Amino acid sequence: MLRKVILLSFSGLAATNAAAECVLARGTPTTLTLAAQTITVSADAAADTSTPISGAIYTTSAIPTNIGYDGCVAGIPAGRVLIGLSETVATKLFKTNVEGIGVKVQAYTGTGFGTYPLDYTVSFSGGESTGTFDWKAGSYYRVQFYKTADTLSLSDPTGDVVLDAGSLAYEWVQDDATRGISLTINQIKVISTPACTFDSSKTIDFSTVTPAMLTSGGVEKPLVFGLTCKTDYGSYSANASITSTTSSTDNKYIRVTDSSGNSDNQLGIEIYNSSGGQMSLSGNVLEKSSTVASGVAAEFNWTAKLVNAGTDKTRPQNGSFTAQAEILLQLN
Repeated sequence: MLRKVILLSFSGLAATNAAAECVLARGTPTTLTLAAQTITVSADAAADTSTPISGAIYTTSAIPTNIGYDGCVAGIPAGRVLIGLSETVATKLFKTNVEGIGVKVQAYTGTGFGTYPLDYTVSFSGGESTGTFDWKAGSYYRVQFYKTADTLSLSDPTGDVVLDAGSLAYEWVQDDATRGISLTINQIKVISTPACTFDSSKTIDFSTVTPAMLTSGGVEKPLVFGLTCKTDYGSYSANASITSTTSSTDNKYIRVTDSSGNSDNQLGIEIYNSSGGQMSLSGNVLEKSSTVASGVAAEFNWTAKLVNAGTDKTRPQNGSFTAQAEILLQLN
């Protein structure tokens, strides 16, 4: 049997479409860092998704020189990407770790602010098929925070964490690995200040007082006051103290000025707290209210007692008498 081997050879020309690619030509891809921040918000501030919280607009430093790529082809993809933020409250306003606080991330790139996120394709103003793509010198990040709920639920008076430290955003061109600028943040916290309404000035009328009333133990009148606070921490309490510029030297009573203008007379006013304990007029003795829910009044039920301050003093003149003191309320 005759066999013959035929050797075959093949030849040809292989060609690929050589497409221009974005090549770094200027500057260095840069990560900009936002310093740690603590947002302060008032408990009575209304939700507003169009205006940032006062003082809660933060910016990074700017890039010093252009970061540019040459040889980019028109039509290639580009974008702005957020990291760890996905659930929106409003258009391009994202939820944070704290319910009721939203964040918006923007980059200034020389002509205006671009809001994150965004996907787009590259084009050139003259219609060229290839060109340069630059992040301009002076570009920087801006991060804005918004109150998106009327009431927050906070737990840490030193600051609840709104955003954890780490990478937050970047911009890319051609592919995800070609990143011109990126944003890293340090920890962002929020604290809330309570909004309180206080009782107005109090006037206590002892009416007509006779010496016999004083010798039989004095004249007592209720001194009831308080405050009502809205707080984002769920509840609050308050301390109350009292001072007077006309107190006795031992701070046990308020000196009374009689109708002749004499304050060194036998009349004095003692103040007793809700438990019946005598309050010093020095301001150093405090009564703490019970803890109450946000929006509920914290009340103090004190007593003002007109007493005989001592027989060694002059008798008060007939007629009207007055005395003054100041109550200091401090929120806990």
